Amino acid sequence: MTRAFTLQDFPEELLEHILGLCVAAQSQTPPPRRPQWHTPAFQTRRTSPLRVCKTFHRIATPLLYHNVHVVDVMQAELLLRTLQGNASISPLIRSLVLSTITLQSAQILSLCKGLLALDFTLDAASSSSPPSPPSSQGDAVDPAALYFSNALMTQRHIQHLVVRKPDARAYLTMPRIKYVLSGLAHALLSWNKLETANFAFKFADDSRQGGPIVQLTHALSNSPRLHSFAAHVPATWSEAILRVSTNRRMERIVLTDGRVDVSVIPEFMGGCPPLSAPEHQQGGVLGTGLFFMEARKHSRLSELIKAGTPFVRCRARSFPAGQGVPMRATPVTLVATRSADSFASASSPSSAPSSPTSHVASAKLPKRKKPSSSPRPVSTPSFHL
Repeated sequence: MTRAFTLQDFPEELLEHILGLCVAAQSQTPPPRRPQWHTPAFQTRRTSPLRVCKTFHRIATPLLYHNVHVVDVMQAELLLRTLQGNASISPLIRSLVLSTITLQSAQILSLCKGLLALDFTLDAASSSSPPSPPSSQGDAVDPAALYFSNALMTQRHIQHLVVRKPDARAYLTMPRIKYVLSGLAHALLSWNKLETANFAFKFADDSRQGGPIVQLTHALSNSPRLHSFAAHVPATWSEAILRVSTNRRMERIVLTDGRVDVSVIPEFMGGCPPLSAPEHQQGGVLGTGLFFMEARKHSRLSELIKAGTPFVRCRARSFPAGQGVPMRATPVTLVATRSADSFASASSPSSAPSSPTSHVASAKLPKRKKPSSSPRPVSTPSFHL
């Protein structure tokens, strides 16, 4: 009697791939929240395969904690309790996404020593704890920002960094955000394995005020393995991006308008072909504006922008061989103007004035071009280097 072939009889490499599709996080950005009235047809959780058997639990546990998304304070508290109660889980976390900076998220970051990718959001929310003594900059420091900056200093293996600022009320001049960016700039000096850096906001220059952006650009320009840098297109010329381009290891600079999340594109995270591939053209930008006009004057910066930034390119318009070019929908008005012969005859005194109908008949209509089978590109402004 032959024994039935079950799922446990599969090789562990195949089981790991199957369970990874069920357990692991699907993207690096936090999933969208569903409304409370939404009730799915099947009440399933990502932790369900871990309860099947011991083999599934052993294989799926590292996959479950490989990418961790912390959306709010409640999730941060629950994850912190889990990490403090089981010390073997924190080394399994390789990618951490923090949607808010709190005391709990700072403690989680300090416990995860083996992080390879860090994605956090610069929020303007203030902590309920009393503020710490003023820093050297003269502003009161939020305790959450203080502990979070100290936790950034403990990381040594981060390869991919994403910093977001989605809240319109969060400005780079706020004391909380300035302190976190300053702490990040000091931490970048010791992150020797950093390969990609994505700042999902406009990288404004604050060299005159001595702000944290100057410290960040200095640290990024000296990063030994940094090959890709991404930010939003500045409205005006910014010396900050120019300073980042001085890094000799830099291969591309990706400038977007915020419609494309660069952190989820494998080409940016893995250092593959540039972002200007055809499948990412929907997030392209126009090569016009004050920033691009000034960027053309710097050869090194221009080469990096051309290698990584997706620009809007025109598509060729072609018509069938037996079909002409369609005419405009607006009617053409014929203006009664005299031709060269009528002007010559009018200059002589013996010539008689011509009738208006002769003027219309003498007007030359534009010749209709013959249709060509070759495509006719439509010229649009682009960034020519």
